[in-house]
Amino acid sequence: MLIQSSKKYLRLYLSALFLLLLSTIAFNLIIDPFGVYNFVDIQSINNVKTGQGNHVRMGKAGAVRSFKPRAIVLGNSRAEYGINPEHPGWKVEPVYNLGVSGSNIYESLRYFQHAHSIQPLDKVLIMLDLNLFDAYWENAVDFSEERLAVSLNEQKNEYYYLSDFIPTTLSLNALTQSINTIWRSATNKTTTYLSNGQRDWRNDLLFRTVIRNFGSYQNIFTIEEKSLLEAKAKGYSSDLKKYSYNQRTKINVFDWFRKIVKISIRDNIDLHLVLTPSHARYFEMHRLMGNWTLWEEWKRALVDIVEEEAKIAGVTPFPFWDFSGFTPLTTEYVPAENEKDTKMEWYFESSHFTTDLGDLIQDKVFNRNILSNNVPDYFGVLITSKNIDEHLEETRVLNLRFREEQPNVAKELQELASKYIMNE
Repeated sequence: MLIQSSKKYLRLYLSALFLLLLSTIAFNLIIDPFGVYNFVDIQSINNVKTGQGNHVRMGKAGAVRSFKPRAIVLGNSRAEYGINPEHPGWKVEPVYNLGVSGSNIYESLRYFQHAHSIQPLDKVLIMLDLNLFDAYWENAVDFSEERLAVSLNEQKNEYYYLSDFIPTTLSLNALTQSINTIWRSATNKTTTYLSNGQRDWRNDLLFRTVIRNFGSYQNIFTIEEKSLLEAKAKGYSSDLKKYSYNQRTKINVFDWFRKIVKISIRDNIDLHLVLTPSHARYFEMHRLMGNWTLWEEWKRALVDIVEEEAKIAGVTPFPFWDFSGFTPLTTEYVPAENEKDTKMEWYFESSHFTTDLGDLIQDKVFNRNILSNNVPDYFGVLITSKNIDEHLEETRVLNLRFREEQPNVAKELQELASKYIMNE
């Protein structure tokens, strides 16, 4: 009798435990605080996903699986903030912003392969900047090969979708984030990411964030410029070969970029290459750091790779746009510390541009400027091996003009750089 009672109790216990686990899984799948599954999107219930900000690589890998985009944006946080995948120039749906903050070119390649393996891509816009090609910029701690649908060598990973199942459905963190998601959704709090993968920029969110967290544009610009100087002070090289080749791993990071170009040619993907338009202060600081030659040679190397691969395949090179440098848009006035009510139109920080500027980029890249005439002629240069020398010389001239027309800014940056023992 005691044995029968014990068995009955055990069955009840196991049944209750099973139901509890099943309920927890179902609850976390529906709320989906990391944006991995996207089964349902219920306003005021799970639209503000609190887990995405700290688990972006997991969330975006899963989102690609659920959305199956035919077009993607690649790059780091500049792409995440500035490029709206709902821009009408894409002419394909769905489009997903697969930019990842703090990523390198290897991560861009791997997420490109992941998306292309799940749903063959029609179009890709990759936002390129020098940071992506730092050979010593290691993969982020939350980057995982196991959650990607294909290996670097394009071998299928059949069970990739299982790698994050337990952390997203049965962990205490998942449960906590689900509860937080419900609360923040119900109380109409701000989110980190929009459902299309872009960082949330709506309702002046970025402007309010700058003023609330940093006090002024001037402060956040200076913080970013100091971070550049601090990184340089740690000893990275201004020589392109040393910058892009890791002596320890024996890896040239340009190989990862070349692989993106190769796959795009092979699979007839409409690839658009863009050099990002950080603020003029950002590039002037690079000059003061002794990185000007590095910057120029990096551009030359990218152009060479694009044209080399096109020549090998017997196709037209992919369009390569340079929006960086010194123009009336990139030299936008930065409000002083006491100008807290003044909102910048094109930037919210030295290296990051707004969605409005990103829309101008897409207007030009996707040829919508022919219809809208929104983009100034000087913003965006289609570069090739034939005009690269002329383009680089023009950039040097515009840099000098920037220093002459904004001498107070030039002096401010020079004084900041001198504190880190940087020579012009």
